[in-house]
Amino acid sequence: MFFVVSQPSKEELHANAMKHIEYLFPLINKVLHAYLHNDDDDAEECFHNLLEIICKKEARLYNHPNPEGWIMKTLMLCIKKQRRKISKRTHDISLDVIAGTVQLKYDENEDEDDIFDDRMIEQAKATVLGQLTESERQVYEMKYSEKMSENKIAERLGISRSAVSMRIFRTREKIKDFSRMYFE
Repeated sequence: MFFVVSQPSKEELHANAMKHIEYLFPLINKVLHAYLHNDDDDAEECFHNLLEIICKKEARLYNHPNPEGWIMKTLMLCIKKQRRKISKRTHDISLDVIAGTVQLKYDENEDEDDIFDDRMIEQAKATVLGQLTESERQVYEMKYSEKMSENKIAERLGISRSAVSMRIFRTREKIKDFSRMYFE
């Protein structure tokens, strides 16, 4: 005697996935906002990434012995990826300001506090740039101002890609340390 096991249709797979998402949505929302510091844009982007993964792997979810656990594990991986993206974005913004790619202009009508803040940023830039070695500054400008890949930087300077990565890492660490000291 043989049993015929039918495969679920795409509609059944999708309905099953959406049933689990609807059930877990309040928890997913709470976790997203807790781990992403209540940033709605980042939480929404992360949620969309989760949905995209679930839609691609609906059959796996359908056959999984613990589908809610699988969804939550996938959510945590999406959050981890989003936090890395946020961290990189934060570094890029602060590095651009400090490196001088953002030019500050003074207006006679500006409030004295605004001028003071702008002057503090200018001092911060000068201080940080003074802490960087020539090679760190050169690699940083190629990476963030000229938007070159690490491989192209390594080719141009005749050094290894790992040396380029290390210089970028040291530059970021110096800027992070300085930012903590100067702005906190």
